[in-house]
Amino acid sequence: MVIFLLKAVALILLLSNALALGNNELERLYDGGGTAQGKALSFKAAAYLEASVLADDNKNYLGEEELIKIMKENYTWKMHRKSEVLNETTIHNYHDQVDNPQQCRVYVAESSIPNAGLGVYTAVDLGTYEAIGYPQIGILIIDDTKFRSVLDDYFWSGFECHMAQFEAKMIDCAIPGTGMLVNYHPGLVNVRNMPIPHTEQQHRRHTRGTIDHGAGSTSEYYGFEIRTLENIEKGSELFVSYGMDWFAERPGFANVPLKENYDEADQIILDFLSQNSHEYDVELLQRNWDKILNDKAVFDHKTRAALPEKVSELKNSSKVGTARYFLPNFVRSINWLKKNGKCMDNLIFGRSTIPQAGQGAFATRVIGKGSLIAPAPLIHIDKNALVMHRDTDGDDESEKRYQLILNYCFGHPRSSLLLFPSSSSVQFINHSSKKSNAKIQWSDSDFQSEEWLTEPLEDIKARKKTGLMFDIIATKDIQLGEEVLLDYGGHWEDAWEEHLQGQTQIKDNFETTTELNNDPNSIVRTLEEQWSQPYSPDTQTICIFKYADYESDIYEGDHLDTDALYYKSVEWKMMHRWGFEGTKNHRPCDIHSRQRFGNHDFYTARMHNYDRIDDDRRIPNSLVLVVTKIPRWAIRFTEKKYSSNQHNSKAFRQPISMPDGLLPSHWLDL
Repeated sequence: MVIFLLKAVALILLLSNALALGNNELERLYDGGGTAQGKALSFKAAAYLEASVLADDNKNYLGEEELIKIMKENYTWKMHRKSEVLNETTIHNYHDQVDNPQQCRVYVAESSIPNAGLGVYTAVDLGTYEAIGYPQIGILIIDDTKFRSVLDDYFWSGFECHMAQFEAKMIDCAIPGTGMLVNYHPGLVNVRNMPIPHTEQQHRRHTRGTIDHGAGSTSEYYGFEIRTLENIEKGSELFVSYGMDWFAERPGFANVPLKENYDEADQIILDFLSQNSHEYDVELLQRNWDKILNDKAVFDHKTRAALPEKVSELKNSSKVGTARYFLPNFVRSINWLKKNGKCMDNLIFGRSTIPQAGQGAFATRVIGKGSLIAPAPLIHIDKNALVMHRDTDGDDESEKRYQLILNYCFGHPRSSLLLFPSSSSVQFINHSSKKSNAKIQWSDSDFQSEEWLTEPLEDIKARKKTGLMFDIIATKDIQLGEEVLLDYGGHWEDAWEEHLQGQTQIKDNFETTTELNNDPNSIVRTLEEQWSQPYSPDTQTICIFKYADYESDIYEGDHLDTDALYYKSVEWKMMHRWGFEGTKNHRPCDIHSRQRFGNHDFYTARMHNYDRIDDDRRIPNSLVLVVTKIPRWAIRFTEKKYSSNQHNSKAFRQPISMPDGLLPSHWLDL
């Protein structure tokens, strides 16, 4: 009762404080600082702020007027993609955006990093903030952080899949294509993942109105891209950052130089060349350079690894930088890519023509019979590693629940081996036994290790690197905008027919989170209003709020006593770095009140943590933190833990069947 009274008093104070900010200042959050250009586009700019990559790691974001200018210049052709329904007209629009539609723009080929497997290359010059290839799918991994296989190295954090961190206690996200095949070179990072898809949650296919038979069997997260951080020369390999700790956490990689080490090495070389510019005795120069290399007090071992051994290498390395100098094949010729690589951008996703299939894969150019549709580098997985343990009891196969990624794997009913394709858009290829126009076969690429096919199955499962690849081949001529379809096989088709018999349709009258998010001007109901007009029991409100930026205001120099309960209110404020940090700053919130200022509603809400939130973003348990003056666009809707379609215990789970004779007979262990 005491706590309730304290909350009531605190809420009254908060509401009175909310009146302190003038209408003009509040309007600026929506009206672009009062400028004519800002008033025209600032609301759209604000809505896209967290999605836009507008600066690199070393700068703060620009002001809102600059943000709008960049968006107009670089995002115009993307903004028409608001609908989740991709039709033939839209595909033709994509086709018309490029100079040579039949020219492949993205290749997968041997990485320029020795022993790093495959890499991704651009075949065209790219400008800053430009998208690479076409949007990709995101597949969530629920409550299982280790598969004990090579797949573990390909996951991103849940917040990389637009608010997926709210789906369960533990979330990882697989983003095939550019999200799985692009390598990491700390000194040459030139692209980054988009924190959320441009289409935002409009791509979330929640079917609350009528639960269809396909609900939960396909991912509801897609539209993910990587974008350039700088101008990129055609033929260049693309590199994305895996995070500062990625190398440190892996045995054998702890000594890999990071960006700061390459920068320090570049400066050491420049200083040496400047100090010795009039010295022409090569032997003397080498002795002087050796002294620097052997002086452990000057720099650490990572910087030492970024420095050339020979003084004769210094001038060339100073011209291109040490990171580029040690990677001579960083830029490949287009002829080399055509000969040694495989095209990765022949497919784009859109609404499938197959009922209940969700999204499908469509041809972005004409593909002749017998030609490559897409390469499919494969990640080998033991099927048992995909069993979910949260609600699983016993060993009965019919009672086991599998991760959703099972549906995107190739398998055989007589084998425990699964093969997950990590290439672009192939996960969108749907089944048709009558209209199929594609097939899978072992690749003719050098990356396909033929000797693997002779090894025992257990040896394959234990391998820590990939080495298998399918090619997806057209079995007939495929036209621009035509959906690509595979025959998944009779075993898959029988499983689907059985699934249809056991499902019933359920109707309710609640708005879906997609519908709620589709109207950014709608009123968000307060807790009190929800008593008489509730949202779906599975729906929660999410607020954009970065706790770390408010700590000094909250603590005011004092530590909170963890044995007491504290109440604190702060005013919401715009942080331009949010765009770079994606949805890390989204958190559950309870809407306490709403007040109108000028033409817009602003909200007061209590902030909460979510599972596995970063320590620097975690609100102490002893603190009740309420934020005032939150603009409407900073409030979103999503599902509560374990309530979206993916968590349906009856959702369809079945791998795509490989044709008989494709797998070696000694891999058929069931």
